[in-house]
Amino acid sequence: MATPAQEEAMRHLAGKLDMVLQSMYGTKMGFFLTVVPFGDGSPGISDYIANIGRNEAIDMLRTTADPLESNQVMPAAQGQA
Repeated sequence: MATPAQEEAMRHLAGKLDMVLQSMYGTKMGFFLTVVPFGDGSPGISDYIANIGRNEAIDMLRTTADPLESNQVMPAAQGQA
């Protein structure tokens, strides 16, 4: 579970990410960003931020996980980087 300071930082990051994505794609985009400890295998702290609802996030994760799991090529993002 995140600390209050981490939660505030994640909310700030979500706002910035929302603005950057809208600028890149020219339209409001949904996102779900997870953060997990790197590499040591311990459960540690994990957290996420999103600007979409829980059910939408689950659907998006499933839609993304299936091609990743089968090593399918995923289409490149559209918009300006």
